[in-house]
Amino acid sequence: MTQPSPRIAGYDVARALAILGMIVVNFDVSITGGNTIGETTTLERFAQSFQGRASALFVVLAGVGLSLMTRRAREQGGDALRVARRRIIKRALFFFVVGVAFLPLWSGDILHYYGVFFLVGAVLFAARDATLWAVAAVAPIVFVVMLTTLDYNAGWVWSELRYEGLWTAEGFVRNTFFNGFHPVVPWIAFFAVGIWLGRRTMNSTFIRYLAFIGIAGMMLVDLWQEYGIAQLLTHYQEGSESDLAVAIGTTSMPPVPMYILKGSFGAVGVIGISMILIERLGEKALAPLIATGQLAFTHYIGHVVIGLGALEALGKLENGTIEIALTGALAYSAAAVVFSTVWRRHYDRGPLEWVLRKIAP
Repeated sequence: MTQPSPRIAGYDVARALAILGMIVVNFDVSITGGNTIGETTTLERFAQSFQGRASALFVVLAGVGLSLMTRRAREQGGDALRVARRRIIKRALFFFVVGVAFLPLWSGDILHYYGVFFLVGAVLFAARDATLWAVAAVAPIVFVVMLTTLDYNAGWVWSELRYEGLWTAEGFVRNTFFNGFHPVVPWIAFFAVGIWLGRRTMNSTFIRYLAFIGIAGMMLVDLWQEYGIAQLLTHYQEGSESDLAVAIGTTSMPPVPMYILKGSFGAVGVIGISMILIERLGEKALAPLIATGQLAFTHYIGHVVIGLGALEALGKLENGTIEIALTGALAYSAAAVVFSTVWRRHYDRGPLEWVLRKIAP
């Protein structure tokens, strides 16, 4: 297979924003439980603003990466497609194995879901655009059907954010495909959107279109969340309001259709804005963020092992405050940006990115 297309710096900026957002979310959830009692403070609202959005952006960008990696194979067709498919399957297995091995250390792992996303991507990477949009549209609907027929709470001890029976066949499959942190149904919709987006030519007009659509879409969904849900709930009797609010809401757990829509708009908007920043400011000005995005895999593992590991050693990991969570997240994020910048001056790839290319080139 020919070498992958050159990396587009705007995607790296967006990937850096995704990993930095995930760091904030994971520090918050690990230290405070992600829950608030009483009035929500400004710091808590700041941390919660990344929940479900950073990881959605991460998955969309994974789909983008798949498209960029296979662009020439799609153009050549024939044997090139078969070689590309084998390459994707190797990466799927790599992410799945690493993710499963990481699960005992980090229950919120996204990598083993990545493995399944890439396995599906081995079929979707050469599919027509219409097929990708069909997957993106149907997956959230299928999830709603599953939500009405299966028990979404199965396995969960919500007070401890712990999943019982994860290592049983039934529990693992249920968690992976239905009620885990990033279930394949409906999260495959984000991946399909990313595959479609990675095929587009990023000219000035298109990136402004992306930014506008993303921001406008987010605003419309926020208006729905603020006013539309409240209006609908007034027509329902007391007792049924709770279930309805979940079904038409924008929470990431369960990931109902409005959440998928909001996450997709948010991802598209961030990518569009990142491209505009590259166009306006240039790659040199944004080099630290570009480098951080290129080491996203390294920082995903590192923020758990090193960042949260250090707080655990200091006894600050549980029952902490939002101040401790954000201080730790921002400290690790700053260190990650500095490390990435220095590392990329000497090496082409990050430490774990190098491992990925060696095992699943």
